[in-house]
Amino acid sequence: MMESPAGPAEDAPRSGEQESPELHVGIRWQAEDHEWGATGRFEAVVNLFAALRRRNRLRLRYYHLPWESLADQRAPEEICALDTARPAWDVWYSPHCDVTDAALLTLRNSAGHRAPVVYSIHGLPFGAEQFCGGALAAGRFRPYDAIITTSRRSQRSFQSFVESLGRPGPRVELIPWGVDGQLFERAQSRRDGRLRLGIAEDRVVGLYFGRISPMLKADILPLLAEVARRRSELARSRFVLCIAGYFRERWYEQEVRELIAERGLAEMVVLAGPIQREERALLYAAADFAVNLSDVAVENQHLVAFECLAAGLPQIAADWDGLSDAVVDGENGYLVDTYWDDIGADLVPLLDWCKREERCHILAQSVVIDMDILGRRLVELAANERLRAAMSASARAHAEAYRWEIAGERYERLFGELTEQARLADPPREQPFAHLRWQGRRLDTARSATLAASGLELARGERRIERNDYLGQAYPERVISRIVEAFAARGSLSLADLLATLAAEDRGPATRVFLHLLKHGHIAWV
Repeated sequence: MMESPAGPAEDAPRSGEQESPELHVGIRWQAEDHEWGATGRFEAVVNLFAALRRRNRLRLRYYHLPWESLADQRAPEEICALDTARPAWDVWYSPHCDVTDAALLTLRNSAGHRAPVVYSIHGLPFGAEQFCGGALAAGRFRPYDAIITTSRRSQRSFQSFVESLGRPGPRVELIPWGVDGQLFERAQSRRDGRLRLGIAEDRVVGLYFGRISPMLKADILPLLAEVARRRSELARSRFVLCIAGYFRERWYEQEVRELIAERGLAEMVVLAGPIQREERALLYAAADFAVNLSDVAVENQHLVAFECLAAGLPQIAADWDGLSDAVVDGENGYLVDTYWDDIGADLVPLLDWCKREERCHILAQSVVIDMDILGRRLVELAANERLRAAMSASARAHAEAYRWEIAGERYERLFGELTEQARLADPPREQPFAHLRWQGRRLDTARSATLAASGLELARGERRIERNDYLGQAYPERVISRIVEAFAARGSLSLADLLATLAAEDRGPATRVFLHLLKHGHIAWV
């Protein structure tokens, strides 16, 4: 069996060895991470969190950013607002790379903490590079931070991107998602699966399962055209292609249905529709082999391919990104040559102008899966039951390298290494608004101010400051009340006097509120 691309798991500590101290991990809460979807990374995040909770050394604590609403009742009871002044954890981890997560680096650096910040990325080329590129350019990453990728090729891609920026960046680590092997073992009835799909038991079923989208998955029109071209060869094996999943774009569903009708494929192609989580094992049991295609760069590991391994399904897969980690060519399936090339810098302005999914669609249309090779492999697997059986055994063996326990061990090891590295480093320093000092004059913090008429009304409770939600978060009522009370008690105060009475973490909000009150005439210079 081919070794997992991430390498073998380490052995447990030997008897007598000193156990490592506990690591407290702060995890960014997002409600969708705790929902079971039909497929996809959100379900993988659920399983990852479960694997991390099983690690004896790790203690997890969910946090949310202070301005985020937690009206959602699914939020765990132990969730807390992110407190950068007094962090309750050794590592900050977010299973995402988006704009709000980028704030973690700035918050950490501004507060001077050495806690590593770790992100997972799930796709290139959008979002992750833009976020990380900006953070790298601003010097916000530290050597003890990490970006976790989930496939060998995405690791190489992202590492080359980091190096191209010409400055120190985070570690780029490879830790694939795991797969719940027990869920997909063939304990399910093949007969029940065929009944669910409406496919006769004597047919040979090739399964394409997942999101159906030329923008964010794969364009399956060339696959359908190849099935039509080889109709007579495939018919000898009583082959049927089952396409299961939801159509993301209505216009694309119409194109697929029209092509099936025009090419006379109604007897050879079944559109099974969306599949619920509890039906997935039944779906895999109904299939003889899988067809996994991708021509987009926004999905790295392709989790369905690894579920197919655990279910013992041979696969015909595009030789593209993480699909090449799942399929060992000639052993548990076949890889199909997939091509692209430098498509021209003149495309960049258009990509910047387009929406995210439109950019993905434009790039995907320059990725070519060799359909002639794929067609020959379809005919071969459909006709050779003995070959399918051998590849099935190999697939299950290969899946053992992708158990969630192994993923949990690797996360734990990485968190420990980063924490030790951070402990020996100098505290980070960052002033996120320092560049604005050139825009105008800086406030004389020693100059005294006093309450104006409207400020006195605030102090007596006769007036309130009305603000919208985000201003209320930036200029909190509790801080306004505290400062107004201080002015009422002292008569006059300078900003320097005020800040001297506050803890370090309260000085930023107090400075904002002081300027806000001055701007709106609630306080005035003496």
